[in-house]
Amino acid sequence: MTMADHSALALTVHLASNDYLTGVALEQLFGQSGFIELSGFSRHGTEAVSSVRAERPDIVLIDASITGGGLAETTSAISQLRDGPTVAILSTDRSGDSSRAMDAAFAAGASSYIVRDSSVEDIAAALRLVHRGGLVNAVFPACRHSPRLVNRSDAHLMKRFGTLSSRDQQIVGALANGCTNLQISRQLNVSEATIKARLAQVMQLLGVDNRVQIAVAAVRAGVSTA
Repeated sequence: MTMADHSALALTVHLASNDYLTGVALEQLFGQSGFIELSGFSRHGTEAVSSVRAERPDIVLIDASITGGGLAETTSAISQLRDGPTVAILSTDRSGDSSRAMDAAFAAGASSYIVRDSSVEDIAAALRLVHRGGLVNAVFPACRHSPRLVNRSDAHLMKRFGTLSSRDQQIVGALANGCTNLQISRQLNVSEATIKARLAQVMQLLGVDNRVQIAVAAVRAGVSTA
């Protein structure tokens, strides 16, 4: 692999956790992955927000037990940063309390909720999936839904989606329902090239890189895909 190839695959991750040993262990795992660099480590939520603003990492991994602002508050503050990073949560708890914490974290703008005991060895791969627009979430006995279906809106994303034309909103809705460019073009009676061009502009406006991320953003923002 060339240096350019490695750079294209590399991810920077900021870790926010009260536990120093967790930071040491994850730094070792990230180093072993060959494609993740720990950009910084914060012990408190308020510290994490200011550090992330300065570092501009690709992903922020927040320990669910973070103090100095709390989980939902820290997640929301980071998610609302201009061109902010993807936020993932790391938890050690599978109780009903953690299920409720997961709901609150997704409502605040988190993209994934990872339970450390079952996935820590694969955390590098999980974070790469999250960065590409995928979803990694825990399953709890009391959890009856997918986080993608949480019926709450993300104000930051809603504002961006609100600037889309009605035609672009139709395109995004069809995309989020799993339609291909060709299928969308047939639905709207336009060329496939037109759909491709419109989606490129939507990606630029929303600050995302691919179709999957558009769909994830649409669901997070509470945009109807019916």
